[in-house]
Amino acid sequence: MDIIILGQPITILAMVIQPNVYNNPTGIVIFKSADKTLGVVPIDDNGYATLTINSNILGVGEHTITVFYPGDKNNAATMSPAIRKIIVPVAKI
Repeated sequence: MDIIILGQPITILAMVIQPNVYNNPTGIVIFKSADKTLGVVPIDDNGYATLTINSNILGVGEHTITVFYPGDKNNAATMSPAIRKIIVPVAKI
């Protein structure tokens, strides 16, 4: 679980690993928080996809983020474990 100040960027790196070593995963991954899609990112040649968003998109509170890989012709669909982020307001002194 990460605590982030509202307005700061959040970067999430996803690595798609499939047991089929001869056919690397291709296509996209979908980053979601509850029912909200945060981004759709292509997978690079090494199996990585990176999303950077501003924490304002999520708002203050606790959020659960998951990454979904819909699969391709050689690799099955899969979903990441949940990642928890807590967004806190900026302290005013």
